[in-house]
Amino acid sequence: MRSFQELHQKYSIGKLIKKLDDRYGFQALIRNLTGHWFNPFATLYINFFSFPFQQAIKFPMFVYGAPGLYHVVGDMRIIGNVKTGMIEFNKNQHLNPPHQLANSELSNLGTIVFHGKARIGCATRILVQKNALLELGANVIIGDNINLGCHQYISIGERSRIAHRCQIQESNHHFIANMSTRTVTIDGHCKSAIQKGMMILVGIEETDSREDIDWLCKKIVNLRIFDDENGVMNKSILEDEGNILVISQFTLHASTKKGNRPSYIKAAKPEISIPLYEQFCKDLSCALGKEVKTGEFGADMKVELLNDGPVTICIDTKNKE
Repeated sequence: MRSFQELHQKYSIGKLIKKLDDRYGFQALIRNLTGHWFNPFATLYINFFSFPFQQAIKFPMFVYGAPGLYHVVGDMRIIGNVKTGMIEFNKNQHLNPPHQLANSELSNLGTIVFHGKARIGCATRILVQKNALLELGANVIIGDNINLGCHQYISIGERSRIAHRCQIQESNHHFIANMSTRTVTIDGHCKSAIQKGMMILVGIEETDSREDIDWLCKKIVNLRIFDDENGVMNKSILEDEGNILVISQFTLHASTKKGNRPSYIKAAKPEISIPLYEQFCKDLSCALGKEVKTGEFGADMKVELLNDGPVTICIDTKNKE
């Protein structure tokens, strides 16, 4: 057993005071005040260079200290209400130890979507590759010394907190094949992506109504098209806990009866189709129990699908056979 004298030398009052002073004393206070101050120049740069203008003018992201902002040619956007300073980047947690006061780094070649408030700590490296999508739910806190590499799609749920010294990535850089990817890309940037689940191409015609939406949502979430433990298509997307990607597709109503140029006269005009499309996505999210991913109505989209099976089913609310 250690003697009292050895314990006293190791845990002496002087050493204890010095340790407390290093972490909580005057020097620590100076480090906190000068190491990660609010940076108006980096804040101005990242907001107007990355966010849509209507969001950027509200300055949703506050930048602190002198972070490395490398290759921030990708997009950032906020889903929901935009508030000034709702996203804090490189923000020092109160009374952090010295090794956690290094500046964070951001390299965004893809798309980062925020669904609410977020805080990103010090010494954290975030890399979003080209055409990749990083989604952060509301009230996410990413701690200090985090390495986050998004090569295709990463989604961090709301109220998640990532402790310091974690590493998150969805790729080991040894690509073989992903047999269940569904993505939609707009202007070179990934708008939405899911893994296992459904891609739904929805076409709306003039006579469609709320009744069609209700019937279609119930049919989709209860359709038994996923394999059970015996390899038989006997499970619904609710039972399989899959995701849904919805893409607007007016060309589904193409008529090829006459001539060689398809006619789209049955497709609804935007003033009818857009509200119905948005209501369909909203109701389908409620039926699924989680948010469905979407494209952008009327945009020039690049849609990627790896069809497992393949399984492709046509459903017409006007012909319920």
